[in-house]
Amino acid sequence: MRSMAARFENYRSGKVFLLVCFVSVLRLLTQAETRPASIGASEVNRVFNQALTNGAWQLVWSDEFSGPSASLPDRTKWAYDTGRGNPVGWGNSELENYTSNTQNVHTDGGGHLVISAIKSGTGSSATYTSARIKTMGLFSFQYGMIEASMNLPSGNGLWPAFWMLGTNITSVHWPACGEVDIMENINRGMGPTAVQSTLHGPYQQNATASFSLGTRYNFPAGQNIGQFHVYGMIWSPQQVQFFVDDPVTNIFATFTTNDVMKAGGQWVFDHPFFLVLNLAVGSTNSWSGGPDATTPFPANMLVDYVRVYQWNASPAPAQIQVPPTSVVTSENSPVYFSVTATGAAPLVYHWFFNGGLLTGATNSDLSVPTAGRLAAGTYQVIVSNLFGSATSSTVTLSITGVPASFDPTRVAVDADTGLFRAWLVDLTGQGPVEIDASTNLLNWSPVATNPSGFGQAPFVDPSATNFNQRFYRALVRY
Repeated sequence: MRSMAARFENYRSGKVFLLVCFVSVLRLLTQAETRPASIGASEVNRVFNQALTNGAWQLVWSDEFSGPSASLPDRTKWAYDTGRGNPVGWGNSELENYTSNTQNVHTDGGGHLVISAIKSGTGSSATYTSARIKTMGLFSFQYGMIEASMNLPSGNGLWPAFWMLGTNITSVHWPACGEVDIMENINRGMGPTAVQSTLHGPYQQNATASFSLGTRYNFPAGQNIGQFHVYGMIWSPQQVQFFVDDPVTNIFATFTTNDVMKAGGQWVFDHPFFLVLNLAVGSTNSWSGGPDATTPFPANMLVDYVRVYQWNASPAPAQIQVPPTSVVTSENSPVYFSVTATGAAPLVYHWFFNGGLLTGATNSDLSVPTAGRLAAGTYQVIVSNLFGSATSSTVTLSITGVPASFDPTRVAVDADTGLFRAWLVDLTGQGPVEIDASTNLLNWSPVATNPSGFGQAPFVDPSATNFNQRFYRALVRY
């Protein structure tokens, strides 16, 4: 339930010998991140929303709960978790005992599933029963759109949820299997006007501990969980998106591989999962808090339907046929990168520069109309669809340089030592500059970092003691 060339000029001026070194350094626009990359949220919205309107989604599994009154749900679709859990409390300090009895789970004859939390006894001797049903062993899937129409109970200690677990839970266990909470509600901290969606999985540094990455949805005024609402998720390679009521206009959260990795977690959500529905009763030691005299019992969670859609296309993963190639060009020239890919539509493209995502670069072609120095670096594209993704090799954009010149002029004399420590430098070329000083041409230390740029740039060398042994260089960064 729950990311060169160097040019040297030597010249003398009286007893002052200056070594000028121009070193061109590639400057990264974006800090590189470890990834695989995600499909961009805005692009997923576009292609998935188009699919919703043109019928490209295919219903692959559903339960409309059309059974007769007081009957257990379809046993070909649902199995049961029963008992108090191992460890007791299902790892969350819960109080309920799960059963497969019709008192706790049944269809109502009107097209709804009813999961009832029932209290027996009073005070510290009170006990609680409820139900937790799952599609484990009966139905699992990878990627698609999942939704359930539900009317939820509200009260202290009540914890209704619609969620998923990885089918490999029996071999790798939790949290390595991954958990996706499509919807859960607790009265403590949320009340009846909010729900939460969360991802759980193993940490990168400690695979037995779990991370949580989630967000809350607050209902508009006049709406609450005691009304029927649709809770759903759009699940694609390396990304999940959560929505309430409308997958086109009301996606309220998007989580990607990069989001999970920035949170310190491992992305464990690109394999088959099964569905879970339950109504838990928490304790004073659980996230939900415990029930009290105000909590309504029996508490009923109503489910109108659960539906799973997948893309109506052949399961052909994205593949790169013609990758982009490296480019060498002169300053301010137009540059074009392109990739040719195949696979089931829709194909989604995302370009990266120096390891960082280029926002808005979502076509098979990437255009750099005027390639300046800051555009030089490495480029890569990831092509994805619902069935997988392909990553191109890294290619390079190299910009041929414009020579720079460095002409220092002594402009001030230290009153105490009579030494020239202040200089005015005439610079031409491209990019910000760093000026370094040395006494032996081997060990350099900066005396001015990123001065005003090219043109006339003053700098001071506070460590100058003997200009016969002082050398300077300019590092031109672009």
